[in-house]
This record gives sequence, structure tokens and C-alpha cells, in this order.
Amino acid sequence: MKKTLFATAAVVALSSGAALAGEGPYASFGAGYNQPEDESIPVTGATLSPEREVHYDSGFGVMGALGYDFGNSLRSEIELAHRDNDVSAIQTTANGAGDIAVTSLLANLIWEVDVESPVTPFLGVGVGGAHVDANYLATGATRAINVGDEDWALAYQGIVGLAWKVAENLAVDLSYRYFATDEVSFATAVPGGTLDQEYTAHGAFVGLRWAFGAPAPVVEPAAPVQQFSAPEPVETAEDLDLTVYFDFNKSNLTDAAEALIASAAETALENDIDRVVVEGHTDTSGSSAYNQVLSQRRAEAVRQGLIANGIPASAIEVTSFGENQPATATADGVREPLNRRAEVTIRFE
Repeated sequence: MKKTLFATAAVVALSSGAALAGEGPYASFGAGYNQPEDESIPVTGATLSPEREVHYDSGFGVMGALGYDFGNSLRSEIELAHRDNDVSAIQTTANGAGDIAVTSLLANLIWEVDVESPVTPFLGVGVGGAHVDANYLATGATRAINVGDEDWALAYQGIVGLAWKVAENLAVDLSYRYFATDEVSFATAVPGGTLDQEYTAHGAFVGLRWAFGAPAPVVEPAAPVQQFSAPEPVETAEDLDLTVYFDFNKSNLTDAAEALIASAAETALENDIDRVVVEGHTDTSGSSAYNQVLSQRRAEAVRQGLIANGIPASAIEVTSFGENQPATATADGVREPLNRRAEVTIRFE
């Protein structure tokens, strides 16, 4: 059942959509709370009590990773982690003692959900290997057990988390992790034989992720002045061209944009309008899929502004180009004010 749920989570994560930009390598480290699930463990060679119920105290986990952000919603990484917990009881005996330590090396694939927020949700899956070191000791005629052994097993995990970008190349990650291994086998000195168990644990971790391949922070120039070219005199009925600029990651009209649209509409209505073309654009910060949607919202905002100022809706054509037709060419991930725009052309009969 656990493997089925894990496989389902993997399919969901691998088949999902857009993510935050920031292409390049990164390093991360974190620590947090780890709680293994209690286990009812069969013991071969036991003549009196064939199973031992092992209960664990909460403990800690630490991890570090090196990865690469593809800038298209996906990150991949190699994660080294260590989890350590004491035993609180074996079966119902109060004198059960010991500990279990797990060191794992996993390859993770992580999908970030691109949202208009400083906090970014993410999902992930990982698979690799784990070294499990168990020490169990309990006494009693029917419950005696003495284990001090280690084994290797296949390991996997599911990840759900939130990332908070605190600087251009630094994020704080908060994550829940379900971690599990296939069956491991330990030799028992008492009662003699082997103990077979699977290890499963739930963890809550906080960490820092540094994108050392990210571009240096960009100091934005002052917002460009809203502009349009009005023909002089109006009687010539030449085309009207205007450019409406937007704030970063926004599609609402600023006060300056509303004034510009109102002025252009007033001039246009003095002539016979043939066609109005509105084209939405973005800069290269963010994924291309997200920017395509953002450019559409910007074009639609200008369309609504023109309609509100008397331009017939039937005369307006709207299209969007995302980040594909920048006014100023930039590298990927650059916040360029001149590219956050909608271009409008009003043609007359």
C-alpha cells in the first residue's frame, strides 16, 4: 500500500506544470524533527514470542543537497541525509532500550508551483539507498531480544513543502517528508536468528537553499513614462500607437496607464475607428508558461480600459506574446521594466 501511494505521488509530481524561474546550480542544507512509525517486527528463530513491537522516541534529522534548477518548474538534486531516534519501548516492557540510525543518499525530483506570491509550494519524490543501523535490547522470558547490526536497503521519499524567497538567490524551505525503506534484516544474538523490518518515518524540516548560479540582483531603473504618438493634426487620421507599462508581476492598470488610455481613446473617437490591436508582453523573469498567461491578462486589462472609455469592444483584437518579443533583449530571469508592457495600435478607416 505504501509503495502504491508513493508511486501515485511520483506520477502527480512528474506530470505537473509550471514553476519559478532561476536556472542554475544550488546547494541546500536543513535539519528538523523525525518520527519513525512503530514497528511490529517478526523474529525468525524465536520460540516464545515471534514478534517484537518496537516503539521509537521522536528524534532529529539533518540533510544536505546539491542540485540544479532547470528554470522550467523542475529541480533535481542529490540529497545526503541522516536520521537518528532512540527506542522508547520494546513490546510493552519498560526496560526496552536502543536506537536506530539511518543514513540515506537519494536522487530527488522537485516540482515548484508557480504562484503570484513570495511563498512557493513544491512537491517532490526521491529514490536511492539507505544504510540502517539498529541496536535493540530488551530482557524477559518471552520478550528478550539483543540486536546490534546494520544493513542496506532501497529507500524512497515523498516531499511536500513551501519555499520563501528571502533574497535574489536565497530561499528558506519548510518541508514535510515521508521516508521509507524496503525490508532490512538484522542478526539477533538473543533469541538467535534474524529480525526483519521496514523503516518508515515522518519528518518536518527547515532549511536554506542558495542558488549560486543565479544572476546577480538587478537594480531596476525608474518606471518608464507611459507614451503614445498622437498624429498632428488629427484630421489626417493616422494610426495611433501607445505603450502601456505595468509593475513587476502585475496586470492591473496604474493611474498613469488609465490616464494614457483615456487620452488616446478621446483622440481616437474623433475619427472613424477601423480596428484596435492590443498586444501583451512580459519580461523574462518567471517561466515562459506563466509569462504567457500574464501577458494575456495585461492585454485584457488594456482592452477593458479602452471599452470603459468608449472604444467599441467589437473593434478590439487582443493577442499575447509572453516573453517572446521583448522591447529590450535580456538574459532569462531579468526584470526589465521596458518589457512589462502592452502595445496598442488604433487604426482608422
